[in-house]
Amino acid sequence: MLENSSNSSLEYGSLMLSAMIPLMAIISLIVFYDKNYNFTEHIIVYLYSMSALTIISILFGQIVLLIIPEYYLLFALILYVALFIYHCYAFKRIFKLSAGDLILKMFLFFIAFFVFHIAFGIIMAIIMFINGDFQQMMKAQKAAKEVALAFY
Repeated sequence: MLENSSNSSLEYGSLMLSAMIPLMAIISLIVFYDKNYNFTEHIIVYLYSMSALTIISILFGQIVLLIIPEYYLLFALILYVALFIYHCYAFKRIFKLSAGDLILKMFLFFIAFFVFHIAFGIIMAIIMFINGDFQQMMKAQKAAKEVALAFY
């Protein structure tokens, strides 16, 4: 069960990333409300930034994996921090925000994203419970714990 979950997340990772773009565009449309920019323009900002993330992560990620694979997670973390800084820069320029306004808007964005993320997690848990995947996952966790305890 856990192997299937891991394979699914790897197989559908690009789909999940693509699905995040409209969600982030909706949140930024609400948080960075400006009558001059519509939903499509918010999507375009995220398409550009996510495209840059993908290109950079593929190019430099492969180099990191070949030379120093033990630092790949650190590379990914740095990449996400850089993406966040890029988004801050882009939204500061697009909406002509002061530093204080930018910090406030990013804080509101995080709160809204967190709420959407929690809601999505609850919906997924309900779906997993209804179709029986949750029970299978609990059985797999219990079996893994029993095996781990047997070795100690």
